[in-house]
Amino acid sequence: MGNLTRRDLLKGLGLGSVVLASGGALAACSPNENETGGAAKTSSQGSSYQFAKRKSDIAGMTQTETDVLVIGGGGAGLCAGLSAAEQGAQVTLCEKTSVLGGATMLSSGKIPAVGTQQQMDMGENDSVDACVMDIMRPNNYSVRPDLVRTVTEQSKDIVEWTEKHGAVWTIDQALYYGQTAHAYHRRCRQGTDRCARRKHERQRRNHADAVMRNAGTGARGR
Repeated sequence: MGNLTRRDLLKGLGLGSVVLASGGALAACSPNENETGGAAKTSSQGSSYQFAKRKSDIAGMTQTETDVLVIGGGGAGLCAGLSAAEQGAQVTLCEKTSVLGGATMLSSGKIPAVGTQQQMDMGENDSVDACVMDIMRPNNYSVRPDLVRTVTEQSKDIVEWTEKHGAVWTIDQALYYGQTAHAYHRRCRQGTDRCARRKHERQRRNHADAVMRNAGTGARGR
């Protein structure tokens, strides 16, 4: 099976709509009820209690439909939501905390990428195979090589896509442990504000909504 591209994923997600419960902010859908109208029975008293709490939390809320539901407002979720909105989908992004960014906020703002214009301008002779090994080597080959390869193969597309949204990248001049080529791209701060403005403009233009403090659990597809 070939690697799933972002476009293939979005095509699949666009086939149906997702139904959520909402009331000012989206909330988890209630569990299935039995024929008597009570909460669904489970073998665990703790689970039944959780269901009861969840059901009471959604009292009085209404349903909201969206074409694409993105769970998590980190770097991957934001890119997925924006890309879906670019293709005309109605997008709702749920983030369980009060701010966007996710684990990406813990990063240093650098991404490894191969075959970019920045590498070519630098005269760097790099390849996907070499970059995969450069990523695997420092972690003692403890991560999945197929996922590392997928990320590496699509890294150039990510750099170019973010540039269309206003991001500005340069090559990090340092060679870190395990690296054989300059592959890390550093985000220039002068591009930050412009990128943020473009992101919000595109969100409004394509009807992409972010819902904070909501984990997006309990959604169901049609």
